[in-house]
Amino acid sequence: MRHYMCRLLLQFRICSEKVLSA
Repeated sequence: MRHYMCRLLLQFRICSEKVLSA
């Protein structure tokens, strides 16, 4: 579960960066 949360947060961060760069 913990690993899943980290992965989820990481994907969210990448998604946010893409939105900000776009």
